[in-house]
Amino acid sequence: MVNLFNPFEPHITALHITDNLDFEERVKKEGFDTIIEQTGYPNLDIKILHNRSDADTSEIIDSYASLIEANLIVVLKKNKSFFEKVFRTSTTTKLLNQSHVPVMVFHEK
Repeated sequence: MVNLFNPFEPHITALHITDNLDFEERVKKEGFDTIIEQTGYPNLDIKILHNRSDADTSEIIDSYASLIEANLIVVLKKNKSFFEKVFRTSTTTKLLNQSHVPVMVFHEK
């Protein structure tokens, strides 16, 4: 993604929403800062938001995008099993339908 947007020099925030309070510590241990440095892109950071299990992830993403005055939301759409498609609501679809910010979707391979 950095290569795609690099000519425009945007500030990129990689947002991860989790209900695991230990996730932020795990990210630090696994060297995400090193990965960011290896991209060679100076305007990239990772933001971790803690989410209650009953909160709507699409609303959290949209609210955060508004808070930081984002010009674009880019999401990775996961491949789901048949049962997940039938019984779970797609965060990406909800975000596409209700976001006030343009959304670009990358599909997981």
